[in-house]
Amino acid sequence: MRLRLLSDGPPDIIIYIQQFLHPLDILALRLTCKSLSKATRARSVWMNAVHNVCITHGAFLPSFPLEEMSLDDLEHTALSPRRFQAVIQKYDGHPTEPLLTRKFVPRLQPRQSGGAAMKTAIDQMALIPGGRFLLTSTYSGNLYLWDLGFNAGSHMKSLPIAMLETNEGSQGGFDMDNFWFNCGPMANSGGIYVVAESNFIARDNVKAVCYEIFPKSEFPNFHRIGAAAIPGPITSAYTRLSFDYYACCRGSFFTVWNFTADLGVSWNQHGDAACTAVYTAGDNIITFHAERYLLWRLPDLQTLDGDLLPCIIDHSPTMSFSYPSDVGVIYNGVVLPSVWLPQASQKHFLTYQRDIMMHFIVKSIDTVHDASLPEILPVRVGSVQGGPIPSLVRDLMVTDNGLFQTWESDDSTKITANVISMLTPQNPTYSSLSSVLWSRERSLGSLVDFVVCTMTGRVVIQLRQKIDDNHYTEIQVMDFLLPKPFQ
Repeated sequence: MRLRLLSDGPPDIIIYIQQFLHPLDILALRLTCKSLSKATRARSVWMNAVHNVCITHGAFLPSFPLEEMSLDDLEHTALSPRRFQAVIQKYDGHPTEPLLTRKFVPRLQPRQSGGAAMKTAIDQMALIPGGRFLLTSTYSGNLYLWDLGFNAGSHMKSLPIAMLETNEGSQGGFDMDNFWFNCGPMANSGGIYVVAESNFIARDNVKAVCYEIFPKSEFPNFHRIGAAAIPGPITSAYTRLSFDYYACCRGSFFTVWNFTADLGVSWNQHGDAACTAVYTAGDNIITFHAERYLLWRLPDLQTLDGDLLPCIIDHSPTMSFSYPSDVGVIYNGVVLPSVWLPQASQKHFLTYQRDIMMHFIVKSIDTVHDASLPEILPVRVGSVQGGPIPSLVRDLMVTDNGLFQTWESDDSTKITANVISMLTPQNPTYSSLSSVLWSRERSLGSLVDFVVCTMTGRVVIQLRQKIDDNHYTEIQVMDFLLPKPFQ
């Protein structure tokens, strides 16, 4: 009798095959027969599935304690991205309600023994993809990392797991004018880079400091690895953090800084309208402007000078492109992919021209036979009717079956999620689904900021309330998916 591989084959082979299956296909395999059903319940199968889904959706893998999670939690996590999209599809054109909303009250340890934990103010925030770790800053330039738990059934820690308190706002007799931070993944996926920027009244440069932090280490801390003085005002910044490179446009100056090697260069974009976005792909940079976008080749970086300033060089774009337009259609913005996504997914971006969203894919070009050709070229592949104001859209997320974007309304009273299906031979036209995730009617405060995690179906919003002429900041954590024990 011939061996039937799937039903009678060695369990190790069946488990190995499942490494290459989508979580939905693993569930489908479970329904075929008893022997395969048992094989689909192996912990290693779902640990691997979570790992693969994290890569696809640009989630920070250390957000999930794989060895400690139950089988139900592993399955829930691996299936959450598709289930969250299914929620948007179910409520297309209508608002959807979170299944659990919790207030997060960040506190600090008392400075004196025996004192009560103190509330801390929050200026800016960033939710690390995966939905567990929240990075916040204060107006004075302090940084804190918080643990919100890996799903709705996890405990939120009210004390920070790492903190960086500085007094730089008063150094040198200057008052801090602005503070801003950006974050992105380290190449080894176990850590996070944080670039914190500040400028001071009466100074022309922005002070940038890069830190690395490993949230799952025994004692997480912000470790300083580099600093630079970047020309231009902080108030007109467009930045892109790509592994160990930081590219930013400030005023007329464009700067590329390698913070792990203390290298960098700046150049003046003479005659070009203000930059509206920065995109990086290997040794290539695209800057977006009101009437065109420019392709630049990354120049050789040089050692920073004694004042940490990059060398200012003469540099020109490789090519210039006009936006494709129809009669009467005017370009008014671009939304770029999240830096947390894998490189293959970062080739997608959207431009907006009135009520049309245009989908571009950055194609690689073989330059072996013609060195004058650019190494990359953005190609328009389609368009979708409708769309938000691009300045209010968060980073574009690319899923395994489409594009996911979120935005706030122009009056800051709603947060909307939008799923755009990818073009396939079976689906040759784009389709778009939208649902309102939050509206002001649900909360007392006004919207300051929000972050959506497509991996876990979690939304974190920052609200500001006015009580007796005083302003208070509130953080709400909304979960649209619940783990099995809570269903």
